[in-house]
Amino acid sequence: MLNYFEKYLNMGKIFILFLVFAISVHFSYSQDEKINKSTAKERIHLYNQTAKNYRKNNPAKSLEYGLKALDLALEYTDKNGEANAFDNMGAGYVYAKEYDRALECYQQAWSIFERLGNHTAAASALNNIGIVQHLTKNYDKALKYFRRALNEFERIGDKKSAAGAMNNIANIHLKTANYQEALTLYIRSLNIKKEIKDEAGIRSSLSSIGSVYKSIGKYEQALIYFEQVLEKLESSEIKEGKIELLFNMGEVYKEKNEIGKAEMFLQKSKEVAIAEQKYEQSAKALNSLAELYIREGNKTKAENTLRESMELAKKLPVKELEEEALRLYYRMFAKQKQYKKALEYHEKYMKFKQSRLNAETGKLIAEMKARQENLRFKNKEFKEELAVKDNKIIILKNSIDIYKQKKFNNRLIFIIVTILMLVVIGYLFKKIKSDDCK
Repeated sequence: MLNYFEKYLNMGKIFILFLVFAISVHFSYSQDEKINKSTAKERIHLYNQTAKNYRKNNPAKSLEYGLKALDLALEYTDKNGEANAFDNMGAGYVYAKEYDRALECYQQAWSIFERLGNHTAAASALNNIGIVQHLTKNYDKALKYFRRALNEFERIGDKKSAAGAMNNIANIHLKTANYQEALTLYIRSLNIKKEIKDEAGIRSSLSSIGSVYKSIGKYEQALIYFEQVLEKLESSEIKEGKIELLFNMGEVYKEKNEIGKAEMFLQKSKEVAIAEQKYEQSAKALNSLAELYIREGNKTKAENTLRESMELAKKLPVKELEEEALRLYYRMFAKQKQYKKALEYHEKYMKFKQSRLNAETGKLIAEMKARQENLRFKNKEFKEELAVKDNKIIILKNSIDIYKQKKFNNRLIFIIVTILMLVVIGYLFKKIKSDDCK
């Protein structure tokens, strides 16, 4: 009886071992696949986050990580990761001032987000397309995209983004001298920002409203808004936007002929700019101060300020600042009745201006030629991109086929092992019965 029981026990142990082995073989590949997919998604997210962090300071790095995210997202069919990669690459190209490529990336991001039903991200992509169109001075197109973004943000109830889109539309109206439209939108945007307690947004809108009033010569009203912003900045020790605000206040006081206050605010603007190593804004403030001193007839201060401005402007890539300094030199000598010097600097100014315009025209022609070349080869590039994507799809399909084949093989092994086990168990049962009969 004991031998009989031991035989059954051994048979049970053998059966359990075989069963564990078969199950482990069956599930091992599918578990590995799940782990790989999970790891890939984490890597895509990490690459996208790194690309986002590098946008402003290192566009090349941002694009590098954006491409890594895109490649991996295409390989693992992660559409959300792919859209975010295009969005990050668009931002990278904006900071690298490659606006055509930025537009292509943002268009791709919008298309994917729209298909995924991610309306917030899709509206944000439309807003980004508008920003690129604004940067390239395509104001009508920019307005079209900003309005589409605004409608979408309002539809989904995203008040902060809607206020931002209103600001963007107002900026274009301000740029194109449609002051009433700009003012209406800035005020609407301000009211929303107050409602949602967006302090940074409130400061921005107040400053923008002040700029509209400055542009139409309503200086007292401009100062009311600028002073509100200054009070908020100084109470919170926030530096962002302070240089431009101080400059605008100086310009307003200059137009009001309040020389002391104008000088004070322009000096402050220059000092903050130098402290923050924003030398273009510093040179801009110096030129404005020089103009103030020329108006006032303060020869010493005008000459010293222009000398400082010229030294700084020569080191900067923005040539308009050096051009403005030369114009001010001509005005200064003309006011002092030093006509020979005035004529000398007027000629220098005109030569410099013509040289700059020629360089800009040459650059514009080169850009137009580059765009034509780009259009000529765009179809070829598109076909090559399609070929790359097709290859990736083929590789992906092959991977899926291999996975399915392995899955089928594992199931087949499981079935065969189970059948063999049943045969062995049947044989052992038969043998045990035969031995018992004997």
